[in-house]
Amino acid sequence: MILSYRISAKLLDNDEQFALLVDFFQQHREAIDEISLFTEYWHHAYYPLDKFTALMQTFAGRIADLHRRGFRSVGINVLDTIGHLNEAWDFLPPLPFPAMVGHDASVSKSCACPNSTGFRRYVKEKYRLVAEARPDFIWVDDDIRMHHHGVAFGCFCPLCVELFGRGQREELVAKLNAPDGGDIREAWVNQNASVLENLLADIAGVIHEKNSAIDVGLMTAGANWTTYSGQAFGAWMNALGGRRARPGGGFYDDSMPRVMLHKAIEVGRQVVALPPSVDNIQYELENFPYQKLDKSPQIVLDECTLAILAGCNGIAFNALKDLPGSMMDYHDLLRAISGVRGTWERLVQAQQGLQMVGLWPAADDRLTAKRQVRNADWFGFNSDYDMAKPNSFADIGLPLTTDPRGGCATLLAGRIAEVFTDDDLRRMFSGGVIMDTKALEVLYERGMGDLAGVKLGRSWDNGVYERFTDHPLNGDFAGDARDVRVSFWPETVHELVPIDSVGEISRLVGFDGSDCGMCATTYTNSLGGRVVCLGYAPWVRLSSSAKRSQTIALADWASRGRVPLLIDNTLRVTPLVRASADGRRVAAVLLNTSYDPTGPFDVRLRASCETVQLLSPHGAAAAASYKANGELKVAVPSIQPWQFVLLIGS
Repeated sequence: MILSYRISAKLLDNDEQFALLVDFFQQHREAIDEISLFTEYWHHAYYPLDKFTALMQTFAGRIADLHRRGFRSVGINVLDTIGHLNEAWDFLPPLPFPAMVGHDASVSKSCACPNSTGFRRYVKEKYRLVAEARPDFIWVDDDIRMHHHGVAFGCFCPLCVELFGRGQREELVAKLNAPDGGDIREAWVNQNASVLENLLADIAGVIHEKNSAIDVGLMTAGANWTTYSGQAFGAWMNALGGRRARPGGGFYDDSMPRVMLHKAIEVGRQVVALPPSVDNIQYELENFPYQKLDKSPQIVLDECTLAILAGCNGIAFNALKDLPGSMMDYHDLLRAISGVRGTWERLVQAQQGLQMVGLWPAADDRLTAKRQVRNADWFGFNSDYDMAKPNSFADIGLPLTTDPRGGCATLLAGRIAEVFTDDDLRRMFSGGVIMDTKALEVLYERGMGDLAGVKLGRSWDNGVYERFTDHPLNGDFAGDARDVRVSFWPETVHELVPIDSVGEISRLVGFDGSDCGMCATTYTNSLGGRVVCLGYAPWVRLSSSAKRSQTIALADWASRGRVPLLIDNTLRVTPLVRASADGRRVAAVLLNTSYDPTGPFDVRLRASCETVQLLSPHGAAAAASYKANGELKVAVPSIQPWQFVLLIGS
């Protein structure tokens, strides 16, 4: 477990400010394992090398000073390689090499084309200077991508277009946007990934030429932002030759605290994509722009705990101020981190060798390369390919996994099914699947509609609600109803027409009382798989007792009773679970994401462990538990708002 802190360059060039920083560190030694020095304050790619040379000489002195004070691991975080976005171009020197060009001919003011010879020479010299400062490690920041660099999607400069060899920019963009452009889209994304791989190989080469002992780490971003750059984590890490990675994403303040779950899932996807050689995985705790009241210490502890369950074994805190001044705003955060450190260390130890388990929201790191294009919409975000839609299941208490090997059933949202092969889809549908009607459309396009047991009937965009039938999976909520108000928050609602004998779970009812057919069904198909099809707002407004109960029952039915953890009470408790293959070891986090205490409740744990320990920052205790019906029922005391407890089973 490594607790690391990223420090602004603005706090390092002045002796008085550096002394304040060191004094702050000395007061919180138990919360600090590693210190990482940012090379830039800005996100502009060009730093004149004469000035950068002087900066690295300062950094060499700061690193040596911190080592003398007992901080054993001190490294350098190169904030800008390609450049992050357009920033301060009116105040900083213009790029002396070609800038990145967008598909729409826009030109970045701050970010470079990574293919140009001048840029490559500059980058190698820059990293050579970084290595000469004798850091213990070097982070290559997350501007190693081909998207959102002051232009939305790059690089379409003359050099990059010529290297690709498929016509001029306008012609190439038209081909990439064409419905029949699948092959060229894959080739373009492959080129993006290859350009970045070659850049990282250059960086690693010059660093290790200076000092082969320097560990070089890569900072990555999540697939749900876009997979335009190829997400080639294995090739990129191999090119870099390092053992450390920092998966990240956006969650900057606690105005919408449940967004931390989306980030944890995104981080988990990045962790799964890393090669086995990477064993130092530090979560990016991102509090930019570092204002005290924007994110509470408790929310920081919560999101870091979720990230550990998602597969991280360290935290890279981007949380301290970036301009000179008092450090007073950050003492309470460091005290909170010190207080939870022992809990995190026990969690990291307990989950070693365990796999993340639960429902798997279908995703693919090659989504951008492989998805279809209908309306010249390849560039940009399309909600039909939003991997985050099924995260709402975790909001109501169902555990999700980012590792398909640990999936008890698959959640198929939107048109993501397009990117899987026929064999992939057959494997999914021979197990358990919960799907929406967009996924059903894809299934029929692939000639596999019979595997769902239903076809699309009529559709509405207003005036209908859902009523639960008397099917056993609805339990005591037969006859209950749900209206998500599709006129207020647009959702297209579909009738599901049976093509075989299906379980009828819900029906559509018009506002005038008319029956509009089925909208939720269960089906056991010819492959032996269990399929749930949902035609009425399957991923939103699931928070009533009735809909929550129905959704959990459907998930457990589709998985044949293999959902690893169940909470029967209507609570806003988010679980993430890891387990051994034989179920004898379990590690789980239960986070109360409501503003009320949960009160005592029971957890049904599908595991064969003998004992369960409850662990929190306030201490550890054996949990009262008993076995019944092949489950371990665990009594959990009340969890306070935005607090967590851990279940450690062995």
